[in-house]
Amino acid sequence: PDVVTYNCMIRGYCDLHRVEEAIELLEEMPSKGCLPDKVSYYTVMGFLCKEKRIVEVRNLMKKMAKEHGLVPDQLTYNTLIHMLTKHDHADE
Repeated sequence: PDVVTYNCMIRGYCDLHRVEEAIELLEEMPSKGCLPDKVSYYTVMGFLCKEKRIVEVRNLMKKMAKEHGLVPDQLTYNTLIHMLTKHDHADE
C-alpha cells in the first residue's frame, strides 16, 4: 500500500475510535516500505486531542521530526493549537 492508502486506513481506525490500531499502522509503515507523511501524523494527533491524550500528541510531534524528518511547521502548530483549544486544553 502507498501513503494515501495507509492514511485512509489510519483515518478509518480513528473514526471507529480505534486509535491504538491507527498508531500501530503508523509505526509499521516504514517496515512496509512506506514512510508516513504529515497527514498520517495529523490524523492521529487530531483524534488523540479529542481523547485528551496530550502527552501522546507531543510525543508524536517529536517522533515525526526525529524519525521521519517531518519538521512541524506553522500549519502543524496552528492545527495543534486549534485542536487543543477546541477540546478544552488551551493552557497546554
